[in-house]
Amino acid sequence: MKHVAICACGLIAAALAPPVLAQDDEAEKLFRAMEKKITEAKTFQIAASIQLKGETKDRGGRLKGSLLLTSDNKARLTISGSISGEAVKRELVSDGKQMKLKLGVKEQEAKPTAKNFHRLLSTLVVHLGLEPSAEGLGLVGLDELQKGFDDGTLGFKNVAAFKAGAAEKVAGREAKVVSYTIGEKGDKTAPAVTLWIDANTLLPLKRVVVTKSEGTFTEIYDEFTLDPKIDAKAFELPK
Repeated sequence: MKHVAICACGLIAAALAPPVLAQDDEAEKLFRAMEKKITEAKTFQIAASIQLKGETKDRGGRLKGSLLLTSDNKARLTISGSISGEAVKRELVSDGKQMKLKLGVKEQEAKPTAKNFHRLLSTLVVHLGLEPSAEGLGLVGLDELQKGFDDGTLGFKNVAAFKAGAAEKVAGREAKVVSYTIGEKGDKTAPAVTLWIDANTLLPLKRVVVTKSEGTFTEIYDEFTLDPKIDAKAFELPK
C-alpha cells in the first residue's frame, strides 16, 4: 500500500509540473512582448511615483521620476524627492549627440552620446525600472554601464526565473503579474522583480524591485505612453 501511495504521489507531481512550466513560459513570453513593444517604439514617456523602503526605519523615501526617450538617442531622465531626509535630484539629458548627467549640484561636462544609448537605457528601464536605473547611472557611471552592456558582462541583461502570478487589478485596470530575477545564475544578491503588466496595452502599471543592498523600490506608473507629442525644447542640454 505504501508503494502504491508513493507512486500515486509521483504521478500527481508529474501531472502538475507541465501546467506550471507552461505558465512560466507564458510569463516570459508576456515579458518579452512588453519589452519589444517598448524598446522598438520611436519614443516613450514615463511618469512614476516611487517609494523606497530600506532594511532600517531611517532608510526610506518618496520620489517622483520621469523619462522621455527616443530611438535616435535623445533622452531626459529626472528623479527628485527625498531619501532618508536628504533631498535627491538626478537628471540625465541627451540631445542625441551629446549628454550631461547631473547628480544634485554636481554636473558632469557634456560628453558624446553613445550610438547604442537608446538600447542601453531602454533595456535598463524595462528590466529594472526608473529609480534603480537612475541610481545605477549615478553609482556605476554611464561609461561603465555602456562598457558592460557592450561586452555582455552587465548583470541587468540576464533576466531569468520567470514566474506567473495571479491576475490582479492596479488602479482599476486588469493586470497580469510576472516575477523574475536579474543577474548571473546563482547570484544570491540578484534583484527580484515583480511586474504588473496592463492586460490590454501590455505596458507596465506597477513594479516592485527587491535588492539586498538598497532595499525595496515600488514604482507606480502614473503614465506610460508610446509615441507621445514632444516639446521641441525637451532635450536641450542644461547650461
